[in-house]
Amino acid sequence: MQVPLKRMLALLLAAAVAASLSGCAGGTVRLPDTDLAGPRLLVIAPHPDDETVGAGGAIATARERGWTVTVVYVTSGDGFWQAVRKRGGPFPDAAQMQTYGERRVAEARKAAARLGVPAKDVIFLGFPDGAESELWGAHWDASDPFRATNGAQAVPYRFALQPGAPYSGSSVESALECVIRATRPTTVLMPDPADVNRDHWAVAAFTQSALLRTGFSGLGLTYLVHRSGFPSTPGLHPALALTPPPALASGPTRWFSLPLGTREVQTEKAALAEHRTQLRADTRLVESFVRTNALLGVDAPSSAGTGTVTFPQVQDGVYRAATPSTTIARIELNRGDASATVTARLLAAPDPSARYVFRVRTLSPRGQWRFWSAAVVDGRLTPVHDSALNVAERGTLVSDGANAISVHVPAETFAGATWAFVGVDALTGRQYDDHSTLQLIRLLPD
Repeated sequence: MQVPLKRMLALLLAAAVAASLSGCAGGTVRLPDTDLAGPRLLVIAPHPDDETVGAGGAIATARERGWTVTVVYVTSGDGFWQAVRKRGGPFPDAAQMQTYGERRVAEARKAAARLGVPAKDVIFLGFPDGAESELWGAHWDASDPFRATNGAQAVPYRFALQPGAPYSGSSVESALECVIRATRPTTVLMPDPADVNRDHWAVAAFTQSALLRTGFSGLGLTYLVHRSGFPSTPGLHPALALTPPPALASGPTRWFSLPLGTREVQTEKAALAEHRTQLRADTRLVESFVRTNALLGVDAPSSAGTGTVTFPQVQDGVYRAATPSTTIARIELNRGDASATVTARLLAAPDPSARYVFRVRTLSPRGQWRFWSAAVVDGRLTPVHDSALNVAERGTLVSDGANAISVHVPAETFAGATWAFVGVDALTGRQYDDHSTLQLIRLLPD
């Protein structure tokens, strides 16, 4: 996400002034009203209810100020089969899942209306719930769509922005680009990249890439929903404030607290009440976000020229299956004049039975992607084909041991690129043990 340097400096300066007046609590500072950058707010929600859970207070505040607010739902929430299946009954069929998705969409419309968002400014994309990371990863091309839990391989809903759009990463990015160009937002509020829900971090990446491709120069803010120990006091406690989880308080994200008045809190609570399916499924978590503030983050991209850049990873045990051998402590990108190496530093020597997947994606000034992906298992590197955009060269395994795995990424991947996403996943079988936060990096000239 691109935040102009002058704007970032002004934002941080204003935050420092606010901190000197009111103090800093839990790694957050008060966000001055003038720095929400109205008058057009675009909110990106992975699922129906995220707009209220993560951004309800901010939406209510923006509407109180008379701003235009557009809410985009990337999925219809139609993959949560556990909420549809009757105890001891058969797995829900496609029709049942799509009916459930339509129910969640109806709830979202009512919740948005409670927040003051007109129906014309509520947009549903209809992409598959529970599979956004698959679309970002192995199903980028429209020619290779993902088959979802709802039985579809393309958007099945007539109310969606683009009915019939293939379930592919390129389709998601294209739809978000379309919305951004049409709404011309001054502020975009999206999921935080450190959210551990795979739909949330993938939607964050899709949004960041769409913002880059559209040349967005406004203010980018994030909201967090899923992270270990967050909120710190679960349940309905409207007199308490949200603070970032300790594991993220000192990370690259700068956290800000947007104070909410009584009216905004009551509006958010009324909107949450409309999400009846989610209240039944996880009442304690959903109600935990009715607080005296909205917690917002600014996560400026890192910059990398030649040499080594290190990206520490959060180690808070968010995936129960993680072991020291599959816990990613940090990622390093080393760029030379004609080469690049990505290293995943672990807490212990690599597990021969685990699968470590490296993904590098670069973007040229003309908006052209290049992909490179590979999996390392027991000292062997195997190319992973995510897209027709993958570079032809397979890359090489540089080292596999001493608590680290290093891979050489083909130089072609970075040729002429100005931006990159870098990430590493550790899996045992199909189970995610650990997932690194996808790093958005501005590539400086050599």
